[in-house]
This record gives sequence, C-alpha cells and structure tokens, in this order.
Amino acid sequence: MKKVLRITVTHQSKIVEERVMMARETITVGTDEKNTFQVRDHGAPATWTVFELAGSQYNLIYNADMNGHVSVKNQNLDFAALKAQNLSKAENDRSHYPLDDSSKGQVQLSKDTTILFHFVDKPSKVAQKELPDDIKDGWMKRFEPILMLSFIGSFIFHTGAGITVVSVDPPPPPSQEELKQWIAKVAAPPPVEEEDEPEPEEEKKDEDKDSDKPADKPAPEEKPAEKPAEKEPPKNLKDAAKQAKAAEAKRQDVRNQIASKGLLAMIGAVGEGDGALANVFSDGAAIGGDLSDALAGTAGVGIAASGSGIARKGGGSGGGSAADIGSLGTSGGGKVKTKAKKRTKVSGRVSAADVEPLDGEIDSKAVKRILQRRGKMFQQCYETALKSNSKLKGKIVIEFTINSRGKVSDASAVKDSVGGGVGKCVVSAMKRIRFPKPDDGEVTIQNSFVFQPG
Repeated sequence: MKKVLRITVTHQSKIVEERVMMARETITVGTDEKNTFQVRDHGAPATWTVFELAGSQYNLIYNADMNGHVSVKNQNLDFAALKAQNLSKAENDRSHYPLDDSSKGQVQLSKDTTILFHFVDKPSKVAQKELPDDIKDGWMKRFEPILMLSFIGSFIFHTGAGITVVSVDPPPPPSQEELKQWIAKVAAPPPVEEEDEPEPEEEKKDEDKDSDKPADKPAPEEKPAEKPAEKEPPKNLKDAAKQAKAAEAKRQDVRNQIASKGLLAMIGAVGEGDGALANVFSDGAAIGGDLSDALAGTAGVGIAASGSGIARKGGGSGGGSAADIGSLGTSGGGKVKTKAKKRTKVSGRVSAADVEPLDGEIDSKAVKRILQRRGKMFQQCYETALKSNSKLKGKIVIEFTINSRGKVSDASAVKDSVGGGVGKCVVSAMKRIRFPKPDDGEVTIQNSFVFQPG
C-alpha cells in the first residue's frame, strides 16, 4: 500500500496549514485562491506547482531562485547539490526531482513562506459515532413531563400577572377627610389619669378608750343649744389637697355648663325648683359666692345685685347699666337643646375640552375617553378645595407629554384661574394616568378643564 503525502505550510516560522493528501494529485501553492494551498505572501508567486503527479509518482518542482533540502539515501542535499550530481532534470528553467515513499524535505517558496513534506501511511477511515436513539428522536423527549408542565404553567402565570399589573390604573389619591380618619385610627389614645385610692379612716383613740364607759347625761333644765352643722376640718395635708382638688373640679364643671348652654339658658332654668344656677347660690356650694369667677369667660351680660353692680363685660362705652337678674328670669325650668354642627356638603362639576396634540400623533378619541373615565380624580381635587373656599371656580389648562410607553413623563399647569391648589392636585393626578402609546414615540397634548360648583 502506497503512502500519502503530508504537507505543512509555514509563514514566518508559524504553521499556516497542515494537510494529509488522501488522494494523489498535483499540488500547487500560491496567492491565488484556486491553488491547493493559498498563502498570503506578496513575495510568493501567484501559483506554483510544487508536486507534480507523473503517473503514480510525485516529482518535486523547483527553479533557480528557490532554496531547499531533500533527503536522499539518508543524506540531506540542497537543490544545488541535486543539480551537481545530476539527480534532477532541468526543463524550461524548472528542475524535476522524482520522489519515493521515503523522501522528505523542505522547499522555500519565498523569503517568508516554507513548505515541509514527507510521506506517511494512509490513515484508515474512522467509523463516525452515532447519537443514541433517545437523542435522535427529538429534544422534547429529553425533558421530564412534570418539570416541563411546571415551567409552562409558571411562565403563563407570571406573564399574565405582569400584564395585569401594567394595564390596571393606580387608585386615586386619598382625600383629606380619609387621611384624617386614618390618622385618628393609628393615633395613640390620650393617657388616662389614675385616681388615688381612698385611704381607710384612722380610728379614733378616744372612742376606743371610752367605749366601755357610760355617757354623762346633762341635767334636763340645762339643754345644750343646737349648733349649725359645720364641715369637718381635714385631718392631714393629703385630705386638704383632695378637698381643694374636688372643689376646683366642681368649679370647672359649672364653668363648662355655663359656656356650653349660655348664660340666658341658665338664668331661664331658675324656677321654684332647684336649678343649675340655684346650686351656685346655695349654702355650702362648691363655688360659694364666687359667681363672678364662674362667669369670668362670658361677655355682653352683667349681673346686678342689691347694693352693688357688676359692669357689663365687653359692653364698650355705651353708658348702659347691667341687666338685672330678676328682670331676665323666666317661668319654668325648661331644658336647652343643643345640636352638633352639621357638615356642609360640597360638590363640583368638571368638564374637559377636546384633546389638542401640540406635536406628534396619537388617538385623540382614546385619550379623551380615558380623561373622562378618570375625571373623578380631578373632581375630588376640586371638591377638597371647595371645603376651604366655596367660591372657587375657573379654568385650568394642563400641558402634558406622553412617552413611548404610554406614561406621562411631564405635566404642568400653563394656566390656572381656579387657585386653591387645584391645579397642582390635577397635575399630580395626571401623572398617574396611563394612555395609549403614541404613533411617533412621544406626543405633547394641551387640554383645558372647567371647574364649577355643583
């Protein structure tokens, strides 16, 4: 079995290509793409036949400008020695040297390109490995069914959740009333003052000592005179402080009743029976004769007493005398009804003009439908401001920019004749609205809103 030629091409001492020629054929080297071996060397010829096949034998072809070596009977001879020993034949400036299976050597095609060659045994064909049958059937059979179903289900769920989050509009901002209710829920309750527990009364030593002795009986003709009941003096400083605290609390309670019901209602409630004002004048009352202290917070009405008078408080320089309590008395002791202050319900109307894109293109009708659907947010801004000033009304012109994703990237109130912070609230609400995507990347729209009380 004949050997085959193995050729290695080097350029600047670096291997460019190496190949085993399985079939015997003429081999060319050069810069042209049609050569068996192509080299990128400006000094190399366009094409040169290095090994010419003559029948079943190779001939080495070289010229006088090329250098090289060939092994001949275990001797390395250069091209000049081959010519001197007539081992090669010259023909048209080309020399031919016949090669056998033991030949090897090198040919310097140019200054930088060198060709190395020698004969080797023809390699046998290696059987190509085949893939297993389970892989040949398809890539789907390499996945576990349960794992594949879990992956598909997770993908569908997360994709749907993401689309839902992006498409749903954010909730409107809470109103001031709702914020106050939330703050009241989370606020800490007011501290409760703990009352001091009453201490047990001290036992009287005199009663313990005289409990077994009979009481002395006074003579019948000498009966002791009855003395008016007097308050028992406090036994210690702690009891005195408690009594003073209780008296002050009762005075404050009377002041609160007078402030809440009005002085005329208290005076009208005086009749034959006991009333709130009667308690003020009764003996042993908490405030005693300090009526002027209890009425210190009232204005416009004075109290006339026998022998002296109280000037009208806040009456100015009119010179009039204070009203007499007797002349203001009413028959019967009716009750005064009080009602809680009612909250004034406010309402407003918001109307929007047609959408006017300043630049860019977008579905104007779709933008207007969204603004009408989200008009509750603008109305809430207006009604919140009406609670502070019921005369607010006017027109607000909003200029806003919708980016390529349908979000409001910028918004401002270019005209605001309403005031009261309504324009700022409307701009904030506008930035949370999602619109359809514009046709040209971005679009700027100017729209006007008219606010009127409902």
